[in-house]
Parts: sequence; structure tokens; C-alpha cells
Amino acid sequence: MALLGLDELQAGMVLAADAEHVSGRVLLRKGVCLSDDHLRIFRQWGVISVDIEGVDAPAGIEERMQQRDPERLAQLRERLQRRFRHADVQQPVIAELMDWCLEHEAGDAAP
Repeated sequence: MALLGLDELQAGMVLAADAEHVSGRVLLRKGVCLSDDHLRIFRQWGVISVDIEGVDAPAGIEERMQQRDPERLAQLRERLQRRFRHADVQQPVIAELMDWCLEHEAGDAAP
């Protein structure tokens, strides 16, 4: 079971857990085999990731970032917090965007 982002999903994959909207509304139940229509619905509802059966979990951002210089990461996080100061970082989409920005900006920091 692995949490996969929307861009990693393919028709034919099976949900390992209920797919929910940020509001808690269940969009699809555990065990559903995804179709192209389901993927389109996820995009429309702003779903950014779902649990999928039979897929190994990729390393999380924190695991990947442990290989980076801690001082540089602290500077990057502080800079991102300033950039996102007016955004609701509790929203999953914003949190995902911040994680992506951190990874992107840390890409030039050698492990």
C-alpha cells in the first residue's frame, strides 16, 4: 500500500483506502478499481493523493531531505514560510506545493 500523487495514478489501480475530499466526503470506497473517469473526478475535486494496493511506498519528503545539508534546508524552509505567509498551509494542496518547492529548491544542495 502506498500513497500516490494524482500524476502517478493509472486506470486499473485499486484503492487501499477510501478516497476522500479535503472536507471528509468519501468520493470512492476502498477496493474500487480506478478508471479514467475516476482520475478525472479526482482532478475536479482537488484530490492530490490516494492509497493504492500493491505499490511500495516511495520515500517521503522528510526521508529524502535527510540527505541534504540541515542548515541549507532550514534556510529554504524559512524562505518558503515567508513566501507562503498569506496561504493556509493546513490545506493539503498548499502543503503539497510547499513540499514540492522545498524539494525543487533543495535540488541544488548536494547530499
